[in-house]
Amino acid sequence: MSKKVKSIEFELEFEGKGTFNFNGSDVTPAFRKTDDYDSSKRNFSNVMYGKRNYYKKDDSTLDVEVENIMAKYGLSKENAKSKVQPLIGVPKISSGCARSVTFPDTVNFDPDVMTHSNIGSTYLSATNGYLRGYMYTTGKGSNGYGRKSVVTITDLEAKDSVYGMDTCTKTGERSENSFFAKETLGETTYKADAFFDVATAQFLCLDQRFGKCSLDPAEYDDTGILGDAFKARFGRIPYEKGVYTNSASVFGEYYGVYGYRFDDEFINQLLNDFINDLWKFGTCAESHKAGGYVRIKSIKMRPVYDPIENNEEFIELKREDHDTYHFEYESFWKPANTKEWEEYQIKKDEIEKREKVEKEKEKKSKKEDDE
Repeated sequence: MSKKVKSIEFELEFEGKGTFNFNGSDVTPAFRKTDDYDSSKRNFSNVMYGKRNYYKKDDSTLDVEVENIMAKYGLSKENAKSKVQPLIGVPKISSGCARSVTFPDTVNFDPDVMTHSNIGSTYLSATNGYLRGYMYTTGKGSNGYGRKSVVTITDLEAKDSVYGMDTCTKTGERSENSFFAKETLGETTYKADAFFDVATAQFLCLDQRFGKCSLDPAEYDDTGILGDAFKARFGRIPYEKGVYTNSASVFGEYYGVYGYRFDDEFINQLLNDFINDLWKFGTCAESHKAGGYVRIKSIKMRPVYDPIENNEEFIELKREDHDTYHFEYESFWKPANTKEWEEYQIKKDEIEKREKVEKEKEKKSKKEDDE
């Protein structure tokens, strides 16, 4: 019996130069507790700071810094402790920015795209759109639509690099803001992790009982518009319709969710397209800013067969091996008992009929009043 993949992990390394992701002039409470903060030397209202993650210094580092201050200024240990900053700020590129660079084709989509079933179907049937997911709070009624991404990408953290401060000037008429300061980096290596969620990739919910986690089945399923979009792109329907339950669901087999369960061939297509998107990281306009650039350096991948005892080694991928990665995947979505779903459908139809009758009565009554 062959092993089946439950998820896929990635270790990513990037290279860049300059500050790619700025945080504005905000001085956060965490930033005040780092060595980078010096209120006596900077006008903080006219500075562009790069983004950071914050970590506590280890005890041995703090002890050395306290001893150095005691020796330099002749202070007591307690007074010296008050002058030591407890945090380290590590330069980073935010995960949101990294996702925009990874999926540049989806950036230009209007957030309301999922309120139009024909455009939404085109978006979802594209692997980039399906991978990135959507979380749009607008939509018909108060439900809106929402779906988490198949992939997770962490912040890109700089390794062995710290921000420097440059003084810059603006063109045009001189003012008090003509000169400003901004943080910058030299040549930098970034590291990040990524995660490919097989369970999310396998299923698309079309069950209105699940609110924002579901597409409207009347618009996307009953009309056949979503199926047509997938068939136009892939030359086939890559899923099976049905009532399913997640293998980890608290509902068990007696409470099913209606939706589409996608096959391994489609998920392998998603995986290979995601890897190709990572290799393109650095070739699009979003990866080059006025203050710097960033591009992919190496990709390592590890399939997870057992989340508890995962002994697989990370494998370094090669650019020339794109579109060659194929796995068999754990089936997280099992056929569920359809009795409960069928009962729900009957009740739903009855409610819709009653509402239709009530609307007709209301409409007729209003017409008689007008006459």
